[in-house]
Amino acid sequence: MARRRDESRNVKIATRGTLIAFVIAAIATGAAGCGVGEGTPTTEPFRKVAPADRSYSLDDFLVIGYKKSKEYDVDGLPEAAGAWFGFWRPPGRDPVEYELRFYPSHEAAVEHGTALAEEVTGKDAVIFEDDVTWKEGIRDRRAQARYPYAGLHARYGDFAIFGNVVMLCEGRDSTQSLERCEAIVDALRASNSE
Repeated sequence: MARRRDESRNVKIATRGTLIAFVIAAIATGAAGCGVGEGTPTTEPFRKVAPADRSYSLDDFLVIGYKKSKEYDVDGLPEAAGAWFGFWRPPGRDPVEYELRFYPSHEAAVEHGTALAEEVTGKDAVIFEDDVTWKEGIRDRRAQARYPYAGLHARYGDFAIFGNVVMLCEGRDSTQSLERCEAIVDALRASNSE
C-alpha cells in the first residue's frame, strides 16, 4: 500500500514538473515572437535599399539631431538635389559621420545614386581624386587608419538608400556601416510617426 502511494506521488510530481516546463516554454516562445528583450522595435525590418512613405529633406534629418558640417556642390552628381556631410549621434553612442545625398524620388536615388555610392564605400572604395567619378567631398570620404603607417582607408564601409536619400554611413566594414544606417533610418521613422 505504501508503495502505491509513493508511485502515485511520483507520478503527480512528474506531471507537475512537465506542466511547469511546458508553461515556461510557452511563455519563452511567446516572448521571443513578440520581440521582447531585443531592444529595438520590430515593426519593419531594415533593408539596404527600401522605398519610404514620403520624400525626405535635410530638414527631416536636422529634426532628429543630424548636424551638417558641409554642403557639397552637386555638379557631377547626376539628378541629385543636394548633398551634405555631417554627423549624428545615435542614442547612447558616439557621433557617427554620414554623407546624405538627396534625389527627387526613390527611383532616381536607386538609378543614379547606387553606382556612385558603391564606388566610394567598402574595402575597395575609390578614395583618391584622380580615380573617383564625383570629386566633391573626396577628402571627407577618407579616414586615417588607427595603426601607424597603415595609411588611408574609406570612411564609409557601406551605404543604404531609404526613400529618396542615399546615405553613406561611417564604419570599419559593411556590417557596422549598415547598423549605423539602420539606426538613423529608425530615428527618421520614429520622428515621422509622431
